[in-house]
Amino acid sequence: MDNNEADGMPIHIEVADIPSTSGIREIEQSLEAESLEDHGSENPDKERPTRGPISKLDATLKGLMGEANLRYARGDIETAKRMCFEVIRQCPEATEPYFTLSQIYENVNRKKYKGYLLLAAHLEPSNTGLVNRLAEVSLQDNNIEGAIRWYSRGIKYYPRNIEFHLKRLELLKQRDVELAGYSRMVLMAKTTLANNLAPSDHELMLSLVMEIAKERFKQKEYFRAIEVLKIPMRKIPNKVTKDVINMLLELLLICERYLECLDIFTQYCGFEFDISITDDNKIVMNAYKIPDNLEIDLKTHFIIFLVKLTTENLYSPLIDKMVIEGDVELFGDLYLDIADALLAKKHYTEALKLLIPLVKSKRFSQAAVWLKYGECLAGCKLDDMAIEAYYTVMTMAPTHIEVLYPLGKLLIEQGKKEEAMLVLNKDLTGNVLDVAVLLEKLKLLEQIEDWEGYWKSVDLLLSRYVYSLRRRPTKCCDRMFTNNFYHQPF
Repeated sequence: MDNNEADGMPIHIEVADIPSTSGIREIEQSLEAESLEDHGSENPDKERPTRGPISKLDATLKGLMGEANLRYARGDIETAKRMCFEVIRQCPEATEPYFTLSQIYENVNRKKYKGYLLLAAHLEPSNTGLVNRLAEVSLQDNNIEGAIRWYSRGIKYYPRNIEFHLKRLELLKQRDVELAGYSRMVLMAKTTLANNLAPSDHELMLSLVMEIAKERFKQKEYFRAIEVLKIPMRKIPNKVTKDVINMLLELLLICERYLECLDIFTQYCGFEFDISITDDNKIVMNAYKIPDNLEIDLKTHFIIFLVKLTTENLYSPLIDKMVIEGDVELFGDLYLDIADALLAKKHYTEALKLLIPLVKSKRFSQAAVWLKYGECLAGCKLDDMAIEAYYTVMTMAPTHIEVLYPLGKLLIEQGKKEEAMLVLNKDLTGNVLDVAVLLEKLKLLEQIEDWEGYWKSVDLLLSRYVYSLRRRPTKCCDRMFTNNFYHQPF
């Protein structure tokens, strides 16, 4: 703490309140609050009015302050300082004398320079010029967190100051490269920026919301991704792109928010619907009118929407048309999306319409697709064909353990126990242990009364999934596997 006196008046300068590296959690909390603010009621075409700083000095003190600045400009530093201290004595809550004193000490005493700037910013927290200068001071001191906090303070008072948003975002990205844990703060800062962009910045807004939504999607934060994608819907509805609409529909379908899907299809895609809502708020689709020349991505989301509503009579013709007119080599990933939705509803016959061309294609004839194909065939009670499909999976991907359980189960149902045992034993050769496969093997061993193999498999299951058995092989465990114990069922 420094003690300066002018005409007997002490001025105390304390710089410890300048943001430091200890405020990381506070930064994150501030960004979290900003990103969750409701901007829905704001008019995007009307900028928030900004006002210049309102002086607290009367006419006489304004004149004295002007004279102090003039003396400082002419190099009469001591007189300028005394005049500033006099203004402070008469009006200690005024910002101007502290700011002038900071200028006086800028190249003389850095500690006093920062201290007077901090006093000025404390008295007038909405002064963006002071905030910007303090952020720059923090950067000069290599205090990046401090600069981020100062820019956050400026954004709090002037959220439409895009320069502050961009500077803060750049610093957060820099810290994200240097240290872990900043990626979430980068996303929150981007969300706040997107919320405060003017409609004229629609290209930047659309780019930002897509970046954020994709990252949220990867992290399975679907609700946050939806809220971000709604920003352009609210602020620039006439500029919304198909990419935004497609991703929003995908997320809404994942979260089963079907009424919102209807709104998107109606407002942005040109659909017409005849629907009714049941007493338990379920949607009943009676009829629909699909627009001409609809893009295949939107058509895919609409089919999935109908599948989730369990309206087989409505989506089946659309699937037939897609299979006849579509190119599986180009749009196979969309076929898979629809097939996954059908499999989730156990609509195996319809899913087969899509999976058959997929397994015959060059690009999509892969183990994962053959696995879905086998599941479909099994669901349609075509067990022999399903077994053949599962063996194809094992040939294409020998380490693919997900195929072992359904294949072993089908073989057991057909009475091929020895063949099933060979399949189920393959899981034991690797480090990955599929519990469902091992449990199916236990059932089979019990049926054929192979108690020695049964208890060895139990031992394997317990050793992998019971912590105490992994830690210490106790005497009771040793006793459990005696010859007499093998002859008793589990």
